[in-house]
Amino acid sequence: MKNKEFYSKPFGVIWWGMKILTVYCPLGFFFIFGFNLVLRTFGNENIDTTQLTNAGFAIFAGCASICFSWSKTFSEPNSLFVTDCGERCFLASILFIFASLLKYIFLQQKKEIFALFKFLQQPLLIIFSLFFVLAFFNALSALFYLSEFLFNKLIPKRHSEDGVN
Repeated sequence: MKNKEFYSKPFGVIWWGMKILTVYCPLGFFFIFGFNLVLRTFGNENIDTTQLTNAGFAIFAGCASICFSWSKTFSEPNSLFVTDCGERCFLASILFIFASLLKYIFLQQKKEIFALFKFLQQPLLIIFSLFFVLAFFNALSALFYLSEFLFNKLIPKRHSEDGVN
């Protein structure tokens, strides 16, 4: 049975609804609230977020490690896909820690170290905010691809086109 036939039957509609409720809706909420958190917390020049960025780095690096380990259990096409998600998480962790470093420099610059270089304030604010946003989008894309990958693994093999998920 082909996927088109599968999704045209009543069970396929239920399956598609489950996919929307379990993959797309949570990621939509995560996008709305996460992006708001990134802009309001990490993009705020008056809040020192060093402890939060340390925790964020550990979470992103942990997700990357899980993806890299998990990719070894799959055959070639799925292995590369999960490895790509791990690379996205690892890139998010590097961007996150780099953004934290730039924000730390910005906060120190505001205090005393770079008091002579007031022209650096605005570019540093834009750059570290951009790095936080890039880290968020890399992590979100990895989470989206992994969620969809896991949901598609739920489809029984008899319902896929070639019998392989």
